[in-house]
Amino acid sequence: MRLERGVLLAGATGVLGRHVLKLLCARGIRVRAMGRNAAALARLGAHECVVADLLEAETVRGCAGGVDAVISCAGAPLSLDWRDRAGFYKVDYLGHLPLIEDALRHRVSKFVYVSLAGAMALRQTEYAQAHERTVTTLAESGLKYTIVRPAGLFHSFREFLRMARMGQIVLPGNGGARTNPIDECDAARACVEALWQDETQLIVGGPEVFTRRRIAEMAFESQGKRPRVIGAPRALFAPVVAGMRLLNRRLAAIAEFGIAVSQVDCIAPKYGERRLGEYLRAAARRSGGGEE
Repeated sequence: MRLERGVLLAGATGVLGRHVLKLLCARGIRVRAMGRNAAALARLGAHECVVADLLEAETVRGCAGGVDAVISCAGAPLSLDWRDRAGFYKVDYLGHLPLIEDALRHRVSKFVYVSLAGAMALRQTEYAQAHERTVTTLAESGLKYTIVRPAGLFHSFREFLRMARMGQIVLPGNGGARTNPIDECDAARACVEALWQDETQLIVGGPEVFTRRRIAEMAFESQGKRPRVIGAPRALFAPVVAGMRLLNRRLAAIAEFGIAVSQVDCIAPKYGERRLGEYLRAAARRSGGGEE
């Protein structure tokens, strides 16, 4: 596919989106960066910026006009921020409907969407359900599309670093479930390469497989600490999630997803090259210097 008119990148200011933008620009592809924060967009160095909010459909209309393809890394964050209350169903599913409609209206040649590996095993969670409803919508839309499915991004394990600094990590179950998470840079490469692929699914993982317990131990080791990882029965977390649901449904959905994903193996085909241990050590050094 020729990309003479460029790519609309939704979620450009996010952790994954920023890496996708850099790779597109490095290939000489024109990027229209889309996001909610005008100041953050301006700092990206994209060819063009458009302020739009997936929760406000009228702001999305026209964003896909004059581009060849759309890449969406947009979605409700997995960060534990009490101030953010927009849930996964509202953002990751309902929010993508006007974006898909706009892509159809403007006859884009390709739509790349980032979901997650192992979604079927996690279909009881709002996080997986919301993403997979968007996948179904794309599959039924008539658009040419590819779903990029990473087996967890390195960035999601930064929370382990914070817990390790506090002295203890509590895992649901025994921590024996395995996974091979992938660095954001490598996942971004998959998003860009998906533009030229015919496959509707691109499932990607990192070069190493770990148990959840081992990743928790690495969070301590990256900071020169002796690991203290405790397993707890999954049932003990249910009252905590129920209480969170009364205060902030997005955080409750994150907790629900975190508990569920820690219980199942999620091993994707090796695609990435960067290693989690190096990532955690670098992140620990940055946070130790006051940089988060």
